[in-house]
Amino acid sequence: MKENKTIPGIALFTGILLILASFLHLLNINDILVAVKTGDVAPSHEANIVIIWILAGVFMLLLGIWLLFLSGDLRRLRRKAWWQAFIIGLTLGGSSVFCWIQYPRAEHVLFFLLIALLLILPLLLYTRKFSSQV
Repeated sequence: MKENKTIPGIALFTGILLILASFLHLLNINDILVAVKTGDVAPSHEANIVIIWILAGVFMLLLGIWLLFLSGDLRRLRRKAWWQAFIIGLTLGGSSVFCWIQYPRAEHVLFFLLIALLLILPLLLYTRKFSSQV
């Protein structure tokens, strides 16, 4: 059976980075609560902002965990896993670029672009090695 060790290692690394980022994001909710209390966020938007903040952290955590689970199938060069990892990387990278263009002072989104590139570039380099196995 064909195997690859580079891509699963990168998937594990990027998954761990996303999990760590989610914990840092969720721990930083205090900034949002302070912004609400000081009036930087309108009281009518308080619930939406807090919910979005929490969900963003949870979704980062889920993406990281998803990449950890995909690493085994990526090791076995499964095309289905390649597509899933590619879509995760492409979506993460595309949304990072969009956010950075809209809000250039939010340099922290470049971290997510870096994670996306770490995932996408090796996937593109090894595309032909992935079989159509399920």
